[in-house]
Amino acid sequence: MQQANALIHENSPYLQQHAYNPVHWLPWGAEALERSKQENKVILLSIGYSACHWCHVMEHECFEDEEVAALQNKYYINIKVDREERPDVDQVYMDAVQAMGMRGGWPLNVFLLPDGRPFYGGTYFPKSQWMQVLEGVQLALKNEHDQVMQSADQLTKALQRSELEKYQVGSARTELEEKELMLNSVRLLHDQLDTLDGGLGTAPKFPMPCIYEYMLLCSHYLAEPKADEIIRLTLEKMALGGIYDQAGGGFSRYAVDSAWQIPHFEKMLYDNAQLISLYSKAFRNYKDPLYEKVVRQSIGFLVRELMAPNGLFYSSLDADSEGVEGKFYVFSFEELDRIWGEDTALFVEYFRCEAKGNWEQGNNILFPKVRAEVFAAQKGIMDFDQKLDHARQAIMQARENRVRPGLDHKLLLSWNALTISGLCEAYKAFADPAYLQMAQKAFATLLKEYKALNGALYRTLRPSAEPVKAFLEDYATFLLACLDLYELSGEPSLLFEAEKTIRFVEEQFYDPEDGFFHYSERSTELITNKKELFDNVIPSANALMANALLRYGRCTSRQSYIDKATHMVQAVAHLIQAEPRYMSYWGTVHASAFLPAYELVFAGLQKEEEFALFQQYWPQLSLFPYREEQLAGPAAHKGPIQGKPTYYLCTQGACLQPVHTLSALMNLLAQNSAGNSSLE
Repeated sequence: MQQANALIHENSPYLQQHAYNPVHWLPWGAEALERSKQENKVILLSIGYSACHWCHVMEHECFEDEEVAALQNKYYINIKVDREERPDVDQVYMDAVQAMGMRGGWPLNVFLLPDGRPFYGGTYFPKSQWMQVLEGVQLALKNEHDQVMQSADQLTKALQRSELEKYQVGSARTELEEKELMLNSVRLLHDQLDTLDGGLGTAPKFPMPCIYEYMLLCSHYLAEPKADEIIRLTLEKMALGGIYDQAGGGFSRYAVDSAWQIPHFEKMLYDNAQLISLYSKAFRNYKDPLYEKVVRQSIGFLVRELMAPNGLFYSSLDADSEGVEGKFYVFSFEELDRIWGEDTALFVEYFRCEAKGNWEQGNNILFPKVRAEVFAAQKGIMDFDQKLDHARQAIMQARENRVRPGLDHKLLLSWNALTISGLCEAYKAFADPAYLQMAQKAFATLLKEYKALNGALYRTLRPSAEPVKAFLEDYATFLLACLDLYELSGEPSLLFEAEKTIRFVEEQFYDPEDGFFHYSERSTELITNKKELFDNVIPSANALMANALLRYGRCTSRQSYIDKATHMVQAVAHLIQAEPRYMSYWGTVHASAFLPAYELVFAGLQKEEEFALFQQYWPQLSLFPYREEQLAGPAAHKGPIQGKPTYYLCTQGACLQPVHTLSALMNLLAQNSAGNSSLE
């Protein structure tokens, strides 16, 4: 058996996958960087993640190969990084490769000088090409040394240039009022809509939940049919596509085709957390039963496949099992016939399966042709839902006999915080106490295991190494999870935790010169400390932080935090106007900052009345449950009047007359948002 390299001591499943490569891999850290300087060797930095299909392919073709390993070990200090564990390292060197004019992606392979400056890189290379690259870099260092140094200097200067400077953050202005800005965003995004299959653009298609949350907000305030079309078409097509696991629930990372039918089968916690939140909010707005199915089945997937014993959730499931992409999830026609028996013809038609297969090598992916109720009506089948449940259960039972996809057991702070927020939204939508209990248990574990006494957080705990320090993304999502739970419980300790956390972030991440936050703490071994600006599948860390500051400021009447958040969103308004596809979460925060906002204290409600309140979709409404022991904050001294359920609605620093029924509250909100109500 191959002797283990230094990655054997790491807890990341991705790093451990490479622990028995003949390449002498080292983990990222001071030891590896210092060794590069001492031996005067170039660093080969290779970045990937556990569920990455092409990372596995390159490992098998190159890093497990003795001939390749001999070259790498001779010429380079080889460093492996799990991008999910160290997104700061990934972010810097992904930007570097893209600055070289190449397409980014994973695996990411970058060549660095001993001081960390990049000069060449790329993504996936087959063995023959990779060996040419390894030799070619050495020839360039020998014969074109000055050009390599010049390239490294130019790239580093480009990387060190602030995103805020490049995109005129704070200097450019938009003249649009808030609702005009939202309408502009809707129109621009609708122009990019696939009007047949939903989603933006063509293949591959990523869910991008923050875009559709912004459209949901725009729909609420504008009554704009284009916003509704973007949301409802996309959510339905995704729910009926192969990107959604029709048997077991949960979404794959993206679809390789434009119709959402063919997934890239890896399942990520951060996607499912945000999609649970999105579909829950959309259900509250549209009351579409399809959305409820998606949420309940997706939470079932999280509990069944990703929940850890401590109540947190693991990071991902691999795309591959037994070295084959999607093998766990797909079935031949003959297998389906054995599984479904006398109902085979019915479900083969419903799920668009074919005798020759609807995917590769005669296999079938399940993706319904229409909604279940439409199909049932077309066929005249009264008990179709019951039959469908049995068909799904039969598929799940058949899967139990298969080799499961690999599990990445990292417990990442930000991804779990997103999941907590998603569970809170599901609780609001469906009144299932189990969802709130899961969210509370997960948050309690974060407080116990991921927080230091000084307010610092860790991204992940590793039993055999130093824990990884948290990044701005972790802090911001932790704060938002705090506030989401506070809206449901009114527990004062949650605001205390938020206050401590915000103070630490201000000390370690905030740049008073431009009012934005660095991605990492000020002390870093990287050549630059980025300020994340644009939304990706996970929204921009600065946008998340702006939202956290805004919400916390309103919870505590701390104007300084509201002012910071307002400054941040004003500074990027011109980018929201120009590129809403990449600034959609910012768009949501901008709307929250500048549209009328409402605080609602509710007291003396029975559980059924609480659930009825939570199930309303009113995005600018902050909720504050009354607790007798609370002596400060918006809910202080606002108990039930004459023993009746009581709603106190406030806006712009003043309060309306308390009311005692939900219908009266909704009338107040509608009247006040239309400008037809006077404040006391």
